[in-house]
Amino acid sequence: DNFRKRVLKERVEWERQGKEKVLRGFLEIIDNLRRGLNQPDATIGPLAEGMRMVLSQAEFWLQQEGLERVPTVGIPFDPAIHEAVARIEDLSKVDGTIVEEVRAGYRWADRLLRPASVVVVKSGDTGDKNV
Repeated sequence: DNFRKRVLKERVEWERQGKEKVLRGFLEIIDNLRRGLNQPDATIGPLAEGMRMVLSQAEFWLQQEGLERVPTVGIPFDPAIHEAVARIEDLSKVDGTIVEEVRAGYRWADRLLRPASVVVVKSGDTGDKNV
């Protein structure tokens, strides 16, 4: 009985790990589609329309699988779910506020699949020249 329970538990974990690996791979595809659509002259024509349709379909499928995007712009930086790739100085905004998303982050099944890469506000001189 204990053996059966352990095997069942291991099987569920292997399935979760396999699905997580597939979802991570899809995130790279989504990123590449977004990059392609953000290029100059890539917003018009049948190819761009096809890319938008594929992107929309992939995002819908990922959402149906329980993937959720990590919130970013306008909220305070949280090192548990965000990765700061740059800091900009802006006296009009609160220190530590996210002002730009460089790469989307995602959660799945209460786990962080990928942190969001963000630009964070540094609101004035903190005295630390190394930041």
